[in-house]
Amino acid sequence: FGADSDLSKSVDLYQAMDNWYTKLTVNDGFKAPLNSDNSYISTLWGNFYATIARNNIIRKQLTELSLSEQGVQEIVNEIDILQSPLKTLNALSYYSMVTFWGDVPYITEPLDIGNMHVSRRNIDEIFKSLEEDLIIAFLELENKKNNFNVESEEQFIFFSNDVPRIVLAWIYMYQGNYMDARLLLQFVEQGGYYQLEKETNYSLNSSELIYGLKVENGLLNSSGVPVLTYSDVILSLAECELRLGNNGSAREYLNSISQVKNISVSSDILIGIKDARKQVCNINYLAFLQRNNLIEAEIGLEEYQHLFPIPLRELNLNPNMTQNPGY
Repeated sequence: FGADSDLSKSVDLYQAMDNWYTKLTVNDGFKAPLNSDNSYISTLWGNFYATIARNNIIRKQLTELSLSEQGVQEIVNEIDILQSPLKTLNALSYYSMVTFWGDVPYITEPLDIGNMHVSRRNIDEIFKSLEEDLIIAFLELENKKNNFNVESEEQFIFFSNDVPRIVLAWIYMYQGNYMDARLLLQFVEQGGYYQLEKETNYSLNSSELIYGLKVENGLLNSSGVPVLTYSDVILSLAECELRLGNNGSAREYLNSISQVKNISVSSDILIGIKDARKQVCNINYLAFLQRNNLIEAEIGLEEYQHLFPIPLRELNLNPNMTQNPGY
């Protein structure tokens, strides 16, 4: 489909911008205060919506093909199963955009050229729809370990049900629903497919890599973008246990990371999770700071700067678009 190459550009830039903005890596061209005409912001917005648009077109074609093959149930089933990976990739895109921009346009069907002016949707409405898609996806997709050590696009499309499971856990954590997030993450932990390793440079055959994308000349990684990792799962479980009042379990998860990775972290559990994320798991670091009210203390941003400005180009092209407060 080419869906993995489209998404890899988006996720590669998303992770780089996350690291720049939170000062994990230095880029003087991307730091607060941001302007709405910042080229990185415009590029990432366009990349994500191009990915979603392409996936929506493929989904519509699959639906039409399924309807035309109603007499052959086996073919229909195979076609319908393809919907779940595409919905999962869209959910990953929307989750990423929400963490950067808050309310965003939510598009689930191919748009006509003359009907591109879509208003922003409330985060809760977006997440409710994504929740339904992701639950169906992890029920339909195979329970397995993903295999990326092959030159096959199918391996990046027909991923395991751990992918939608983790994306949904991220959404629940963003909403403060740590109980359901913990349950989903425990499924991944108990599956036994992944294990922590000392290395923090993830290759496509890493025992920690749950989902990764190929990319050439990546901004942070030269050959592959780690999207979902087992370190993130363990640190997310530590955060869930902490928020649920289970300090002992939270510390056990945090200790398992610090021991295997041979890193030092704070004795304060939340700060220790932050320390570990900075050192060995910088995926979705801004989202972690957002949901734990650590942005001001960690990177000194004003409240309005917790989100990015809507790109100036989008404001000029879409009369239904509104700017985030403060910009």
